[in-house]
Amino acid sequence: MKTKPGTLVQVALAGIAMVLSCVALPSHAVRAVGAAAPSPESVRSVHHATPLAQADDRSSLRQGVVTALGEQNHWVHVNGTWMAVVEGRTRLFRHGKPVAADVLAKGQLLRFTLAPGRNDGMTLGVVYVP
Repeated sequence: MKTKPGTLVQVALAGIAMVLSCVALPSHAVRAVGAAAPSPESVRSVHHATPLAQADDRSSLRQGVVTALGEQNHWVHVNGTWMAVVEGRTRLFRHGKPVAADVLAKGQLLRFTLAPGRNDGMTLGVVYVP
């Protein structure tokens, strides 16, 4: 029996499409019939990794707009979060040169990182002021 060369390709593509369509189906939770639900204590006692063990993105460059400033610019409200400007720990730069915290103004665009070694997620590390 002779087959056209395109026929085998079409059959192979149809088989691949069928396999991929099965993978994309939604999954459902299943529980064995007659098995009791787990107790709340057993679920709470499951080990959860700490957020810092999962990912450390403090050094990634973020961007936001200053929506409010605290007294003497020690606090800056950016992206819905109050962040600390700590003297000696937070470094501010404008056009590549160090500047003081008094250059920060409401409505200003910032690019910033979080302070290394701080786990609070609210202390600014390096701030680039355009």
